[in-house]
Amino acid sequence: MQVIILAAGRGTRMAPLTDTIPKPMLVVRGKNLIEWKLDILPPSVTGITIIVGYLGECIRSYFGHVWKGLPITYIEQVELNGTGGAVTLTKDTIQDKALILMGDDIYTQEDLELLSHYDFAMLVDDQGEEGKKRKGQVIEKDGLLLGLNEGEMQSGVVSSLINTGAAVISKEFFSYPLQKVSDTEYGLPHTLVSLSKDIPVHVLHATKWIQITSPECLTRAEKSLQ
Repeated sequence: MQVIILAAGRGTRMAPLTDTIPKPMLVVRGKNLIEWKLDILPPSVTGITIIVGYLGECIRSYFGHVWKGLPITYIEQVELNGTGGAVTLTKDTIQDKALILMGDDIYTQEDLELLSHYDFAMLVDDQGEEGKKRKGQVIEKDGLLLGLNEGEMQSGVVSSLINTGAAVISKEFFSYPLQKVSDTEYGLPHTLVSLSKDIPVHVLHATKWIQITSPECLTRAEKSLQ
């Protein structure tokens, strides 16, 4: 199984911290955000692909081409056309299935290991009443994906489950047309909703998920990870 880390974005909300380094290279408790993921990869992972863009050379020079015995390849996302567009760049590198992770979020080893046992799955965070006010709501029934409330895709059903961006896809994913988030972006979760009409996509609940969207999130992450 491959792991695909999406790390191409500009991270404008993190400015001025991201004026000289890409957001996934920001440090929490002595490790950058990509390291937090690489250090907890499931043993079934055989290779790493990092999608780079803004200041991508910072990532390339830091990690090189091997991490603890696992080969690393880099793909540049020239057009920032969403998570669906980023994942499609890996079409020729995925042999069977891949674990997809956001470059700027922190997950747990337990959750990544659980994801790795499925062919198609996505990780969600139940945020209760607060989640019902957010975008990225995931609709599920009996542990299977039914719909999504984000961008142009709206289910009409309110949910407290928020998409964490972590997912597992298999090669069949690339047989399905990418689904739009907006006029300029395609979404990985949106495409999984389309695919779920034919193939079960499991919805797994995170034990812990730290989303990094602002400088204040870094401060909260420092405290949360003590």
